[in-house]
Amino acid sequence: MKQTVELRRMSNDQLKNRLTDLGNSLMRAVGRNKAGKPEDDSMYIRKLRKEKARILTLLRERELKINMKKEKKQ
Repeated sequence: MKQTVELRRMSNDQLKNRLTDLGNSLMRAVGRNKAGKPEDDSMYIRKLRKEKARILTLLRERELKINMKKEKKQ
């Protein structure tokens, strides 16, 4: 799991790739959890979801900053 500071250092492409990886990991973990495999506990799934939310928030934050800069130029 990456800290927010580490995530902020990543480019948008790196964040999008990480987001895809997290989605795949999350899907596998939830599937194993529903199949009754206790090695994937709910804390791991929670951490994956939180990191995914952090990445989505950072991407949206960057998108809004770009839009604000464009509006100021006009």
